[in-house]
Parts: sequence; C-alpha cells; structure tokens
Amino acid sequence: MKLIKNSISVVIPIYIGIDTLAFKNSIASLLSQTRQPDELILVIDGPIKESLWSYIRSTFSSHNFFFSVKLVCCLKNEGPGYARNLAASISSCEWLAIHDADDVYVSSRLEVQEFYLSDDVDVVGAFIEELHDYDISSRINIRSVPLNDKEVKRSMNRYSPVNNATALIRREIFIRVGGYPNLRFGEDYVLWQRIKKAGGRFLNIPKVITRILVDKNFFQRRRGFSLLKREFKYLNLMLYEGHISIFSYFYKAIRSVVLRLLPLSVSRVLYRIGRK
Repeated sequence: MKLIKNSISVVIPIYIGIDTLAFKNSIASLLSQTRQPDELILVIDGPIKESLWSYIRSTFSSHNFFFSVKLVCCLKNEGPGYARNLAASISSCEWLAIHDADDVYVSSRLEVQEFYLSDDVDVVGAFIEELHDYDISSRINIRSVPLNDKEVKRSMNRYSPVNNATALIRREIFIRVGGYPNLRFGEDYVLWQRIKKAGGRFLNIPKVITRILVDKNFFQRRRGFSLLKREFKYLNLMLYEGHISIFSYFYKAIRSVVLRLLPLSVSRVLYRIGRK
C-alpha cells in the first residue's frame, strides 16, 4: 500500500473508564487543530458508558469532517496497546499520532510536529504540561524529555524518554517491531526499546503540545499490589526481549515494590521531584 507522504492517522482508544466530558474536550482539541489529521481511528475497547456512545454517535455519524473516520469495536476490553495496534493495522497513513481520549492538545500540535517529519526520524514527541490540582494550591509542572536521538536512547534504560501521549510514530517501523506489547503497564517503554533495537530514530520537540490534569486520583491509580503485578509483567518482558540486564531487572523490581507501596503523600513529592 502506497502511503501519502507525511499523512497522519490520529489513533484514539476508548474504554469504559473515560469520562464523557473529558472525551468531549479532547475531541474538541482535535477538531480545532490548525493542521487537521488525514484520518481518525476510534477504537472502542470493550463496553463503554451509554453517555459516551451517544456522544460518539451524534458527533461522528454526520461525517462532516475534512478527514476520514474509522470506528472499530472490541467485544471486550483488551487494553490500550492492543487497541492502538488494531488501529495501526487498518491505518492508511504514513504516521500514527497517539491521542489519549481524556487529554487536551494545543491547537498547533499536528502542525508543529509535521514540521519535524523527515526520512531521518521515526518517532517525534514533545513536552506535556501537568496541572497539579489535588490540594489547596494548584501548580503547573512541565514534563520534559531528552531532545535528540542520542539523548533519548541514553536515557531509555532509566525511564521512558518519550511522552507517549505526544508521540507521532512512523507506521512502517511500528508494524515492523510488533507495535505495543499487550500489557496494562509500561507498554510504551517496551515500544521505544523495540524501535531503538530496530535502528529507529527519535526526536523530541521542546514545546508543550498537550495538557493533562493531575488530580488526587492520579497517584492513587499508580499505587497498590494490582499495579505492582502489572509492572512485574512489564519487567519480565523487558528482560525476556533483552532490553535490560538481570542486574537492572532486580534494581527496577525493588524500586517498584518500594514506590508502589509508599504512602500517598510521599508518592506525590517523589513524582514532582522526578519530573523536574
């Protein structure tokens, strides 16, 4: 299949936990893009709320868009990696824009990233602005990442050096490396390692292109034995695929146990320090 140069598919997985108002705001940010996508692929990942279905039907049934819309439904929830891989398999564009269903993107997101697309890059990411709004005083934090290919790859064994929700990924290399693993945690970490191993090249733009709300539930979702179990599945796959050493595996495993079981107040402080 011959793809149009620099054509972009926006990929949005939707699951039952997505708030309808948050999704409406996210779609509004997509429709206000100064550079409209060439294609939108919505993957309904299992049963969703009726209010969400009603909005999707009313918004996308009219087909009054400057881009094509594809809707795919999964009978049961398979996870974000599976949903994005499914979207990639039916995409007709050269690039895949990862778009989280509850994030708001600046209106120039696709226009800014398109400027950096070339034959010399396979993943283009950017910065995220976080509004921390869980106590009396709100604060803004910029989730920055390394900029050039060398810095990204050097940082890859310590943390995820690409903000997944900002990623624009060349479809060819995404398909070639198998896309995201079917995990419920760390699927983006594994994808970047797979792309690195395949000789892919990375670039992050030092600009904020999406804004997310960090509320009191943000940290609660990142604690507990359930998440720890998912994290060990991710670490086991990283070791199996040869992305980390056995020493690194045990270091990360111990670190995960400590972080996931810390008191909530300590988790908040460490997250802010780690993102500065």
